[in-house]
Amino acid sequence: MKVISTLFIAVLCLTTTISCKSDDDATPEVTNADLIVGTWDMTSNTVEDGRASTTVQGFPVTVNITGEGKDYDYQLTFDEDNNVQEQGGFTAVLTFSVLTESETQEIPLQTGDGSDGLLLSGKYRISDDQLTVINAGQTVNAAIDELTETTLRISVDLKTVSPELFEGALENVTGTNKITFTRQ
Repeated sequence: MKVISTLFIAVLCLTTTISCKSDDDATPEVTNADLIVGTWDMTSNTVEDGRASTTVQGFPVTVNITGEGKDYDYQLTFDEDNNVQEQGGFTAVLTFSVLTESETQEIPLQTGDGSDGLLLSGKYRISDDQLTVINAGQTVNAAIDELTETTLRISVDLKTVSPELFEGALENVTGTNKITFTRQ
């Protein structure tokens, strides 16, 4: 009987010890909202599947748009209070193609030049894999394609930025602006 009592007490102690293990040892889950805080340098900016329409001498014309950036000196800084601030600039190299003709334009884009910036300053929020930035009544939604400790990749629908970028010269702009940042 003494052996059974000792065995019972040992099992009871073992069970109590295992079930009372501290939850403080659990590693907290890192979310996109946690990962995004910091300063990010733009390293790549491309336009994919860009299309728009315009009218030439009264005839509707479809314009294909491709593009990439260069001369990157552009940063985004996200803080814990859900503010995002952009600074710097880059050059967008856009090629517009109609039928067999193409024209390439280099458009310098700069923050702090008296404009409202490049639309990525203001208040931000993250919901799942969606980044939303609101500034001066303008909302920009970006899909978060990748977010790690060192890399942020977002995709922005050109419909949300086209009026500012194309200054009303093109209508019904579609396509995706894919932007890559690296943490400073």
